[in-house]
Amino acid sequence: MKPRHWINLIVVGLTAGMLTFLVLRWAISSYVEPTCRSYAESKGMTYVGYIPTDSSQDTGVSHLSRDGSCQLRASNGELQSISLVTASGKDFGPPILIHFALGWEFVFLASFIGVALILAMIIRVFTGRPAS
Repeated sequence: MKPRHWINLIVVGLTAGMLTFLVLRWAISSYVEPTCRSYAESKGMTYVGYIPTDSSQDTGVSHLSRDGSCQLRASNGELQSISLVTASGKDFGPPILIHFALGWEFVFLASFIGVALILAMIIRVFTGRPAS
């Protein structure tokens, strides 16, 4: 592979990674944290953090926990993990957009393909040749 191909691959990978990180941060800060905090306050607990599902350990994880869990501290100091579905108070969990945003693998793949297509179009417009 030519050096420019490696450069294009690195640019696309880094851009897709950055977009994935931003989408994940948006989902956590706009939905997960407020939902977990609200649930914790209603139960007299304190919100500690969000625990994403470890997809490498995903051996038949039920649909109730695939969006991750809220880590809460009870008044006696005990840590508890509550699924995001339970914290949201809905039987179907978070909204579909948040559900996909929390699945970083899907977001990275979509971002990678999208960024690669955009880069190919930019190269084609400025050079007049197809991106190789």
